Amino acid sequence: MLQNPAEILKKIRSLPEAIQDFIFDPEGADKLESIFKEEKIDEKDKKIISGLLSQIFLKEVSVSDFLDLSKKELPSLPQETLKRVALKIAENRFLPLEDYLGGGVGELIRSLGVDPKTVEIQRVEVKNLTAEEAATEILLESGLKFEEPVLAKRVQEIIEMRLREVRDDLETVAALVRGPKIGGLGLDEKGAKKVIDSIKAKLLEVQIKAEEPKPEPSAIPISPISPNLSAVSLAEAEEEREVSHIKKEMAKKMADIKIMTVEDAIKKIIKETVAESKGDDYINKFRNILYARLRDVRDALETKEMLAKHPRLGGLGLTPEEAEKISNLIEDTFKALHQKKTEEITLKLKEEQIKLRKEKEEKQKLSKEKEEKTLDERWSGLTRKPVAADLSRRSSAEADKKFQPIKIEPSPVPEMPKEMEDIRVKKVLTGPIEELEQLTLSDFRKLSQIPAERARKIKGKVDLLAQEDITKKIAGATAWKKSEVMKNYFDILKESIMSGKPVAQIIKDKDAQKISSLTEEEFRALVELGRQLKI
Repeated sequence: MLQNPAEILKKIRSLPEAIQDFIFDPEGADKLESIFKEEKIDEKDKKIISGLLSQIFLKEVSVSDFLDLSKKELPSLPQETLKRVALKIAENRFLPLEDYLGGGVGELIRSLGVDPKTVEIQRVEVKNLTAEEAATEILLESGLKFEEPVLAKRVQEIIEMRLREVRDDLETVAALVRGPKIGGLGLDEKGAKKVIDSIKAKLLEVQIKAEEPKPEPSAIPISPISPNLSAVSLAEAEEEREVSHIKKEMAKKMADIKIMTVEDAIKKIIKETVAESKGDDYINKFRNILYARLRDVRDALETKEMLAKHPRLGGLGLTPEEAEKISNLIEDTFKALHQKKTEEITLKLKEEQIKLRKEKEEKQKLSKEKEEKTLDERWSGLTRKPVAADLSRRSSAEADKKFQPIKIEPSPVPEMPKEMEDIRVKKVLTGPIEELEQLTLSDFRKLSQIPAERARKIKGKVDLLAQEDITKKIAGATAWKKSEVMKNYFDILKESIMSGKPVAQIIKDKDAQKISSLTEEEFRALVELGRQLKI
């Protein structure tokens, strides 16, 4: 069940900051280590439990399944020991995050014989917003506005799709920079990056609430549109006839397809494939898997994996043959639902292509007219005679022949002395961003004897960049993450996740092995610096 620690760390870094701070808090890691010590858990079992904790923090595994999965993964441990470990972890690591993890935390603690209300613990508060509420806040805070109602609605939808993880960063940028006439907003790369950075910042502040799927309005088949032949040129007329043909074919196809919404499609698949003996839990899981695929949140391969995955890991536990059969049915439904969208995009792209070609031809025509006019003026200036309309082209050519440019032979370049050939220019840092990226652990320690003061100086450098431009601040923070100091920091975090050991123990082990590493005080200073820089 163990995953790549680098992947786990990357996922955790995308969680709200308050959750990250709790997960990486050294005191929490020390408490977990004391639980392992009290119950005499060995290193191998520590890794398994730590892996389960990471999956629960990432909501890949339900809290309510923690004890059952622990029993399955740790069969050699006595049942009573597992129950004591589960209770202590639930009280100290899950209960503070109950608002984030959900009601399963209280259920787990009650099942182990304790009333969660009697447990004194400081809870971690996370602001919960719907994707729509968070998108509205992002637009207000970023100052991004569109006067046209269509574009205002479109930017809201693009941001919401990223917040719901329907699209990733790359797909969101593509939608932001795409032209308004083909479904985008027409932002430049800098503007699109600013929106992405605002979304990332918001995701570090809030938790996006899960929302019930909204019923979609019935789709309306597109009626055929008569071709508009401008006859500017034969090629242009041919392309416009092609657009007209696409529209007609699309209308014909859409008339043949039985129009259905995502909700209708989900109900139809469940009715055709689910036996009456299956319970509500199975149907709800299946519904979520179908919704994610038909909404294009997951791809076909991921959907098939979810169908075959064990129920305790969020899947349905189907056999490979069953998963293949149902996957094919889902894909057929997906194609039918998305055919209209594909046809519309094809049509829009074709129309945009015609428009661009027209603009290009018009520019070429204007450029040619301007060039001929210039040549005529040159000839008139040379001969002091007006140019006849029918002779202008020939006269211009003759003028060009008379005034051929003089060819100048280049002077010979003196041969470089042999002793100078081996000289190499040493790369020199050119600014504060490069300085942050190249900072070594030794350089970092020269900034001050006190780790907190060193971190303060790094923050000062990034803040100075922010005064020039917000994009420079982002570049500075990114450069700092690539430095030797932060690589050391991330290596310790990865090892802690992989081994289940507290950070303090990993640092002590490195020190005992004479491996160059951060001190515990330096690590704590970098945790605080990361919180301030939001990295």
